[in-house]
Amino acid sequence: MKLNHYPIRSTILFGLFAGLAFIPLNILFVFVLPWSITYAIIIWFYISIYSLLLTRWSGKSPQAIFLPLVLLLAAAFVNISTDVFLLFALGVLSWVRSGICFEKTLLKTAAAELILCLGGGMLVAFFAPHFTGKLAVGIWLFFLVQSLYFILFVPKETERDTIHQDIFERAGSRAEDILSG
Repeated sequence: MKLNHYPIRSTILFGLFAGLAFIPLNILFVFVLPWSITYAIIIWFYISIYSLLLTRWSGKSPQAIFLPLVLLLAAAFVNISTDVFLLFALGVLSWVRSGICFEKTLLKTAAAELILCLGGGMLVAFFAPHFTGKLAVGIWLFFLVQSLYFILFVPKETERDTIHQDIFERAGSRAEDILSG
């Protein structure tokens, strides 16, 4: 059975799920753990699931992401500020996506991760203060920005070989090919 992967759509839907689930998860765990650890564990959970999706889309083994995720989980229990933890989480996401799953040259990797992680991180930072609902919106917007990775930075041969597009994505890429050539 051939499975098709739709990374753009899946990333957007995962971001929506993560944003909607953030408030109930936060309420559930904040009674047991301090807020900063609860926040870090939820972010670790989201990065872990998204990393597993990335390994599936790239055809890499899930064992390859074990070390970065264990380091991120350990950082969740260290008494650091949430901003420092978020920067570390962005670094781990960059490591998993561009260092393990979709390997590229250093310049392309740095450009892609600076644009997407800092852009998405700034959205989370902008929506984070004072209200948990704004943080949930920030998480959703972060994953919206992350979906741009598959539009802007995945090479064409990788798209065709390992990431199967849905019919609308294929039609869009064919239209771009016709217009550019």
